Amino acid sequence: MPVVLVEQRLEASFESVSAALTDLECQLLTALPAPDTMGSLLLVLGEALNNVVEHAYRGVPGGHIDLRLTLTTGGLCIDIRDRGHPILGALPEGRNPLQAGAAVEDLPEGGFGWSLIRMLTRDLCYESRDGQNRLTCTIPVDATTPPPGPPCPSHHRA
Repeated sequence: MPVVLVEQRLEASFESVSAALTDLECQLLTALPAPDTMGSLLLVLGEALNNVVEHAYRGVPGGHIDLRLTLTTGGLCIDIRDRGHPILGALPEGRNPLQAGAAVEDLPEGGFGWSLIRMLTRDLCYESRDGQNRLTCTIPVDATTPPPGPPCPSHHRA
């Protein structure tokens, strides 16, 4: 049976996202079944929530982000909703992962967020309907044996 671990609304600001990530880390420390799930969760949420602040709410004061985390048999389901500007077209792919041994001065700045999200999650979905944007994805709790079936509601696959 799914268990809602977090359901909260946060202000659409970088400060609020940072504080929420710190609070979530403390709140969920003992609730997550696998130790590496926390690191994946914080990376995915950090990238996704900061993208909402930076892009969806650019030039839109007073926005908010609704976040829901649900533990299911399929993993940790993330559901992020906002009423900012929608993503036009498909979700960005992000930059390709870096090659081992690349020189620091040759590394590009930025653009890896969507690659990280795609690498750490499955069932990545995005839709914008009736003024609301929704991003859902699942962090597998045990990546070696992912359970069958999508744990998140089915909508536009990215």
